[in-house]
Amino acid sequence: MHSRVKMQDVAQDAQVSVATVSRVLNGTQRVSDALRARVMASVEKLGYFPNIVAQSLRMHRSFVLGVVIPNISNPHFTDIVRAVEDVALASGYVITACSSDQDLAKEQRYMQVLRDRMADGVLVSVADSQASDVSPLIDSGMPVVLIDRRLEGVSLDSVTVDTKGGAHAAVAYLVGRGYRRIGMIGGPDGVSTAADKLQGYRQALADLNLPKDDSLCLQGDYTEASGYALGCQMLDMADRPDAVLVANGLMTLGFSTAVKQRGLRIPHDMAFIGFDESRWADLLVPPVSRVVQPTYELGQVATEMLLERLEGRYTGKARHRSLPTSLIIRGSC
Repeated sequence: MHSRVKMQDVAQDAQVSVATVSRVLNGTQRVSDALRARVMASVEKLGYFPNIVAQSLRMHRSFVLGVVIPNISNPHFTDIVRAVEDVALASGYVITACSSDQDLAKEQRYMQVLRDRMADGVLVSVADSQASDVSPLIDSGMPVVLIDRRLEGVSLDSVTVDTKGGAHAAVAYLVGRGYRRIGMIGGPDGVSTAADKLQGYRQALADLNLPKDDSLCLQGDYTEASGYALGCQMLDMADRPDAVLVANGLMTLGFSTAVKQRGLRIPHDMAFIGFDESRWADLLVPPVSRVVQPTYELGQVATEMLLERLEGRYTGKARHRSLPTSLIIRGSC
């Protein structure tokens, strides 16, 4: 049985002090890139890994970041978690990802678990922008950053996307292409991104002097099934729209299926623009036009904010960052 490699062994191999190895591994003080590379080369060569339990007790840190998101099967949130993990690992942390499934009770349970297991900080994309409760985390003194969605009544660092502007730009583009009867399949009540997209859609209609028709605005739940069901409902209208804005990637996929099942030609009989960057969007025939959100950057910026709080590099008032969308036009409109 091989004996466990110790920090002293790494220091001897790298020809540095034990204190230097500790600084490199803990990130408590800055060291030169060359010195860091030398120490990490020895770490990899010797197969050293720190005693996390002892390290956590000594530093009163768990080196774990929590991530609470509404739906891990939604590619939008999968990409966010990927970014969180990348930034966390590069800074010496691991993550615990929790999917609330848009359920407030389940979300609350995860908050309590992360608090009780002493995560160092938590990123939260709330299930409901008014009813969600992050007080178990805040009351414990844990740094919290809101990601993707707002939460009313709290003052916390947050990173969101300008989905209102993205929806406005999509509708304006459709109007510029000659479409006049434009519908929307939106997201659920209580979700700030859904409210912002709806507001952007309605504001664009008003700005462009198009009549408001609530019958053309249907409410989904950000799932593929709801995109399909509401797509069927919209397409079966006696006076259906000639173009539709769909509020997220999964619903866009469901809506596209409904259009094709009815034998409608895209975009001649029905044009549409979806939300979110989806890997399948360019594989459909024709490829789907979409409002792209910078999901990886969203996770990246939010994690960096959290680490700045956690490591004492920022102690000021709550910061709010809004990232821009981009409109990618393909064959669906």
